[in-house]
Amino acid sequence: MNNWVGVILAAGTSSRMKSKTSKVLHEIGGKAMLVHIIESLKKASIKDIIVVTPENNESIINIIGEDVLYAIQKDPNGTGDAMNSCLDLIKGKYDQILLMNGDTPLLEAKTLTSLMEFHSQESSDMTFLSGEIANIKGLGRIIRNENGKIIKIVEEHEATPKELESKEFNSGVYCINNMNLWEDISSITISNKGEYYITDLAEIYSNKGKNIQSMVIQDTDELIGVNDRYDLSIVEEKIRSRILKELMLNGVTIRDPRSTFIESTVSIEQDTTIEPNTYIYGKTIIGKECTIGPNTLITNSHIESRCSIINSYIEDAIIESEVDIGPFSHLRKDTIIRSQTHIGNFVEIKKSEIGSNSKIGHFAYIGDAELGNEVNIGAGTVTCNFDGVNKNKTIIGKKSFIGCDTMLVAPISIGDEAITGAGAVVTNDVQSKTLVVGIPAKVKKNFSTKET
Repeated sequence: MNNWVGVILAAGTSSRMKSKTSKVLHEIGGKAMLVHIIESLKKASIKDIIVVTPENNESIINIIGEDVLYAIQKDPNGTGDAMNSCLDLIKGKYDQILLMNGDTPLLEAKTLTSLMEFHSQESSDMTFLSGEIANIKGLGRIIRNENGKIIKIVEEHEATPKELESKEFNSGVYCINNMNLWEDISSITISNKGEYYITDLAEIYSNKGKNIQSMVIQDTDELIGVNDRYDLSIVEEKIRSRILKELMLNGVTIRDPRSTFIESTVSIEQDTTIEPNTYIYGKTIIGKECTIGPNTLITNSHIESRCSIINSYIEDAIIESEVDIGPFSHLRKDTIIRSQTHIGNFVEIKKSEIGSNSKIGHFAYIGDAELGNEVNIGAGTVTCNFDGVNKNKTIIGKKSFIGCDTMLVAPISIGDEAITGAGAVVTNDVQSKTLVVGIPAKVKKNFSTKET
């Protein structure tokens, strides 16, 4: 294929979105709309990409970064003017241009690749990606002469009744030969709406006898553009369907796709089952043979193999293999659960590490804590980590047994194989192999090695 550059038009005012956020930055399936389009261009082997933005483009650059080039369209004077803003970045540097709008995130790389190949094979000067449907609304029509050759593209509001009968519509995706393009763009005249349309090139090329082609897409859903929040919801549903289909084809069981929401940034290994009403967001990784849900929300977490999470909320946590959690538990940011641990119902854990083979059965709060292996936490246990000014740490040694309703007033350290009696309020460190009871807790017994 010839030397290509991708150009994405993203300088529109997005007024119909009724949002302070640029339309192309609204998220779909966990990624900004513009990110979906850039990824499709890269998968279609286009290395150099130019994004046309308004002058105030800091928010776009913050999301997209410096991996693309930026052209500034100072005033929103139409697609022809937007293309002209790329002049210095394109002229004399590339053979071919793939031009598309920034609000069509459903376009797939394979479609773009097919369009570029068709354009090259036909030695076309300009090739449109078009669609055919019975009831076209709000889209420009591709007009052909009696010999079937394309003679122009007309916007719907400027079309005659006869032209509106055309069933072939313009998608806003074009392949254009870069030779002499800029002279032709300068020939575009202003429209009745005060804008310059890149679609006018079709008539200019036709009058010059240039080769104009169109490739009709089979799946017109790929061409759905986002103009408002309702369109956004339609595209979100279709992206979600693609994500779930790909997961299922790769060995993940999804009980009810209609009630399952998984973002495109999520990775799930085979033989894992996702139960209904489950939401998995961000850069979450889930290993093999897990059961997730029902009624579970997971964000930005790493869950290893053979875990079970039911009716719980997991955020920014690491969960090692063979851990079971829930129902009704909450693992907060910076929590690590080591392997073969049981976290039961109504447990909240924050910024803590729980050792392997430990048990926190029910009704507990563990915050800013470090638990060794094989620790048992009784019902109602609370690490009192906040003194009104600072968050303080609790350390519990391996094989310790913390009795029901124990209050551990941090900062505090509980030694290995220590025991606290039910209802104890522990304000001082506890040595290994020691039983403490009472309010405040006092030493009841020291265990010898033989007795233990």
